[in-house]
Amino acid sequence: MRPLSLLLLAFLVALSPAPAQERGAFIVRLGRDTVVVETFLRAADRIQGRHISRAPETVVREYAATLAPDGTVRRVEWTTRGGGTTRWGSIEFSGDSALVETAEGAQRLAAPAGTLPFVSNSWALLELATRRHRSAAATSQPTLTMGGSQIRTIALDRLGADSMTVTVIEGLPYRARVDDVGRVLGARWTGEWSVERLPQLDLEALAADFARRPLGALSPADSVKATVGG
Repeated sequence: MRPLSLLLLAFLVALSPAPAQERGAFIVRLGRDTVVVETFLRAADRIQGRHISRAPETVVREYAATLAPDGTVRRVEWTTRGGGTTRWGSIEFSGDSALVETAEGAQRLAAPAGTLPFVSNSWALLELATRRHRSAAATSQPTLTMGGSQIRTIALDRLGADSMTVTVIEGLPYRARVDDVGRVLGARWTGEWSVERLPQLDLEALAADFARRPLGALSPADSVKATVGG
């Protein structure tokens, strides 16, 4: 597999002249503490992003995915850096299965058609599901955790013209604000968890700051919430 940094560079070069690309960022907070930051670049047939979490230690994940016309994912590749190690992997979705490749080897898993890749607290990837909900009125969305083998079903329910619930953990739905195509504008979860969408973030500066000041282990009650499925 090509190094992901080269794949991202190829995407940037290919997309730079295109007017239809969309950039954005998300911040996930617990109270006043920033737990996750993410930036992404999306076009009609691909999405790429950089996702940084800082509990219990700082972990940087970069991913790039090719999209089908219906908004599902054909292939996703990623690298993850944290704890002094770098890991990589890919998932190729085809029919009712997924071929997962990592440094440890390859395995083919049963995966319902339309399964999307999942990363805990990645709202750029969750937005693939909310956009599908808007366009196809899908009320459930199967997902496969990057680097894992677990199929997780996310429930989506429309609350009105500009909001929906997104349930990753049963009984604990996010209440998300969305636009008419399903873009996530913000969300709130149980306790003091919140999600904010921004046009951009200085991710390099934030990554350096997080590396100096990891949050460490969250309290027992908060750590259950912090996994939000991953």
